[in-house]
Amino acid sequence: MTAVQNLKRFWNEQTDVKSLCLCLTGSVARSEATACSDTDILLLMEEGREDPEEYAHVARDLQSVIGRSSIVFRSVDQLADLLIQDMRSWLALTDSRFVAGSRELYVRLWDALAKQCQHSYPVIFEKLKVLTLDRHALYGASTSLLEPNVKSSAGALRDVLAITYLEVIHLLRNADTAVTGISDWAALISNASLLPERRKAVLEARSFFLLVRRNLHEVTGHLNDTLKFELQPHVANATTRDTSGKDVAMVEQFMRRYYQHARNVHLALELSFYDHEATPVHFPETEDHTVIHLPVHGFSHGKEILNMFLMSAQNGGRPGSDVIRALTGERRYDYSGTACGQIFDEILRGDLRVGSTLRSMHEWGVLKMVFPEFATVEFFFQHNIYHYFTLDEHIITMIEKAEALGNDTSVFGDVYRSLRDISVLFYAVLLHDIAKPVDLVRHEIVGATMVPEILRRFGREDAAGDVAFLVRWHLAMEQMAFRRDIRDEAALMSFLDLVQTQERLDFLLLLTYADMAALNPGVLTDWKKVMLLELYHAASARLRGGSEEDGEVEGVRVGEQTEPTASESLLRRAMEDVREGEPVRIFVFQHQAYTEIHVICLDRPLLLTQLSAALLGADVNVIDATIDTRNDIAVDIFRVTDIVRNGCLDQAGIMRARETLRHVCTAEVTGEELFQQFRRKWIRRIRRTVRDSVKTDIAYLDTGDGKFGDRTIIEVYAPDAFGLLYILCREISSFGLNIVFAKIATRVDGVVDSFYVLEASGHPFTDPLRREQLRQSLLRHIKDVSHME
Repeated sequence: MTAVQNLKRFWNEQTDVKSLCLCLTGSVARSEATACSDTDILLLMEEGREDPEEYAHVARDLQSVIGRSSIVFRSVDQLADLLIQDMRSWLALTDSRFVAGSRELYVRLWDALAKQCQHSYPVIFEKLKVLTLDRHALYGASTSLLEPNVKSSAGALRDVLAITYLEVIHLLRNADTAVTGISDWAALISNASLLPERRKAVLEARSFFLLVRRNLHEVTGHLNDTLKFELQPHVANATTRDTSGKDVAMVEQFMRRYYQHARNVHLALELSFYDHEATPVHFPETEDHTVIHLPVHGFSHGKEILNMFLMSAQNGGRPGSDVIRALTGERRYDYSGTACGQIFDEILRGDLRVGSTLRSMHEWGVLKMVFPEFATVEFFFQHNIYHYFTLDEHIITMIEKAEALGNDTSVFGDVYRSLRDISVLFYAVLLHDIAKPVDLVRHEIVGATMVPEILRRFGREDAAGDVAFLVRWHLAMEQMAFRRDIRDEAALMSFLDLVQTQERLDFLLLLTYADMAALNPGVLTDWKKVMLLELYHAASARLRGGSEEDGEVEGVRVGEQTEPTASESLLRRAMEDVREGEPVRIFVFQHQAYTEIHVICLDRPLLLTQLSAALLGADVNVIDATIDTRNDIAVDIFRVTDIVRNGCLDQAGIMRARETLRHVCTAEVTGEELFQQFRRKWIRRIRRTVRDSVKTDIAYLDTGDGKFGDRTIIEVYAPDAFGLLYILCREISSFGLNIVFAKIATRVDGVVDSFYVLEASGHPFTDPLRREQLRQSLLRHIKDVSHME
């Protein structure tokens, strides 16, 4: 028996509710409910009998019949105050569906709603806009979120509902005859003041989101509207009727459908606001933000539209509603020809509002017309936590992140302001991932071959060489900074042979910064900025004709102030102390987001293993490590956070770390003892979901090509897990290998750890059989430690 039938039967059995009107509201009334949805009930009361306590027994009885429900008492006279005080509750009244009781009250409700729409339309309209913006601010204003809220994020179900609310309000405002309830909410969209293809797109999105939400609730077993990363494969399976649960391509296709529907709904809502506003939309007409209106004769060619966006970039103007209607109408404009290419190039040459202009062009469908290759990256999605946005959103966000450096006080800002031609960087951003939909694995190689023809269309053959270089090698600086020893002469010279000029180094630094800044917010951390700038300074010094030492700095400015770190002279004095008998010297430096610990002691077998265990025993999480050995003295630098708070160590934490490190260095306790204590302490406290999308692999880099000196590099790709560094160091050392340098780089929920190793004999680790044995051992232990938690 349905909820409506239950309610009617209950109502017919009552004897003292004749003065009430029983209505359904919310998702049940709109036929959008899932098995986990609450039943929202509205009880309309007669004026003069507005005391809910009088009907408290009715509410209790209703809840016993319906179960999970929300019951609200209202009188028609309360509508005026409700409109001012609680717009969301006022809108819910337009959902109301008559079930039983006084139909006269129900008619009066809708008459009152109509009168309010007729007399207060501008107020209602503006309140709905504000309510929508506030919801987007709370749940996400982007339609390309990694973990969208199916109900409330931009472009989701509540945006569909906002379109229907606009139609209801418009209907009540202009109705010649009485309107009493809405029987078909989908029909409202079918009659919306949008182009037929947009109405169709919104209806398709509504059906898709309702199905996704229903499946999401079934998968989780409760009222949950956030499409969490780990839930996406299961919801995708249920939505596409695929039971495999392991096809990453299927999940990515599902999420691309989600983003495409969300974009369609979001644009349709914006257009609906334009079409239903009481007066034409005009952005504030200030000196910097003027409104750009449609020419008297309209647009006749794409170059006129591009000129409008150029004016927007130069003067801060925004398109008015008349322009938006022209851009989103049925007419298609020609964007071919030299003139259009030159105007687009002029937009990219500007030093203000390039990102916001490109975003606006993308939002209204112009960017892919003048730059057709951009259409292939729309909604392109990689199902991992590292790539936080769809590819089109990632690219435009990169432009915005790069532009923001114009006012940045760090070295990145200094380099940005020194660029001779900013458009080279912007072209590289637009094109760096353009080939991902064609060849994901070789996208940088394929993309570089596409550059000359694309830049020819924009009249920028002069920049093709630099842009092609940046596209081809846009990952090189990240890989060098985070996985390699920049003090290694061969590695640094290999990087310099690639870059060749200071200008290209500058471009590559900023492209790398923008690329990482537009990924998951946890990717570009302060310590990674430091590592990028350490490489930049070392390479820049060499390009200017200096030595490697000229590139060393006592601190790297990543913000307003220089980040504190140990100077080379301080390290040399500490090394002398150790040579003279001091067991260990420890220096601690506090940064904004992490603590840096320098450990200087005599090198010995398993040292890195012991030190990593000591940090675990002090409740410290290692997020980065640089391990170096200089003439039998180990200089190990760990960047760490508190294991619980994920921030800087407090004074108690620093004392614990100093104590455990000293105990290990003086052999008062073994690393294995500390690790086992750690396991017992934390195994029940910490639970992490191991994501199948996180790469797990072991790779060896041969040294025969001369790029990395005479040491073997072991690269470990694995899910992040507490204790992982200790396990990896222990197993590598147990194979009789000496770890002479290591970099530990965390990528949100995964790591890429690079270990430089030598055999006990001092030779590289090259034996194929032993390599495979170590690989299998490491993979087995990675699996064990990943599932230990």
